[in-house]
Amino acid sequence: TTDPYALLPVLVPDGCPGEYDSSESYEVGDTVEDDGAVYTCVGAAAYCNLYAPNLRNVGANYWQPTNSCSGVATPTASPAFGTIQAGCPEEFDSGTAYYAGDSVSVTRDDGVSIMYTCKPWPASQWCSVGTYSPLSTVEACNGDVCWPEAWISNGACTGTFTPTSTPTFDPADIGGCPEEYEDGTQYLEHDKVSVTPAGETYGKIYQCKGWPASGYCGQAVYSPLNTEKLCNGDVCWPEAWVYVGGCTGTNSPTSTPTFDPADIGGCPDEYVGGTEYEEGDIISVTPAGETYGKIYQCLGWPFTGHCGQEAYSPLNTEKLCNGDVCWPIAWTYVGGCTGTISPTSTPTFDPADIGGCPDEYVGGTEYDEGDK
Repeated sequence: TTDPYALLPVLVPDGCPGEYDSSESYEVGDTVEDDGAVYTCVGAAAYCNLYAPNLRNVGANYWQPTNSCSGVATPTASPAFGTIQAGCPEEFDSGTAYYAGDSVSVTRDDGVSIMYTCKPWPASQWCSVGTYSPLSTVEACNGDVCWPEAWISNGACTGTFTPTSTPTFDPADIGGCPEEYEDGTQYLEHDKVSVTPAGETYGKIYQCKGWPASGYCGQAVYSPLNTEKLCNGDVCWPEAWVYVGGCTGTNSPTSTPTFDPADIGGCPDEYVGGTEYEEGDIISVTPAGETYGKIYQCLGWPFTGHCGQEAYSPLNTEKLCNGDVCWPIAWTYVGGCTGTISPTSTPTFDPADIGGCPDEYVGGTEYDEGDK
């Protein structure tokens, strides 16, 4: 059997990474030094944490020898920069909860301010941890400082940022306003609200962002009316809402769908409240006093769960969702129908063109693709 450690190339870099430490948490791609050799974690991270690289007959399954080394690796240098941006975000605060995309600045000992942006998830979970602070010089991550694992350096800055301004619009190009924003309401992705700041004549329309940001839309801190700078030194509403434009008066409610009676087919099963509908399911409803039915299709996740709820029934005319009927949140209108859809017919075949029969179908049997 070939000894994998005998294949170690003779290559001496500028220095060695941190020594293997069974108390450290290693990830795939991490490098360590063990008895003067450099190893890279190539197996399941859990096993890299469990087995030392030089553990014969075991370590080689999870650690790949890459080269030899001597000395100490040069640590990550302080970020270099050219142009200095006018305006710095808020200073990093180890007690603040940071999220992906948040920007901070830190002031080095030489008085220069450097900007950093929190990386996307899952790296963003470390942005609020002191060890990963851009200010931390502790070499706790594989023999180096930790901030590059959580933050991206964006160069130098000076002064302060101009805060997010109140949106403006052309009063000549506006329509009706949706329902007023109300703290505590369970808003969903795409919901629209309006707010009319004190002393202003026109309202402003905002649309709730997609998940996971939509979870903040009903919280007072993220209200479009809240002017407190509680989110990384700025107002919070842009984290949850998108500004759409100005408005005046009220919106016309969603109208009942119409169709051409000459271009319709049979109706699928009638809608039944409480049914566990799935994405793509098609139902029909026939409003009282109408001759023709209307077909609706259940939307995909995360709206699918509403399809069987009475509040979202295509027959429900109560304006329970942001001042309008709820069915457009869960269903898409397809068209009109009459009668019933012809059921799928029993397959037929030509008796002159048949062969022998395979085994009879048996319920509960585990069949594989292609079985007959």
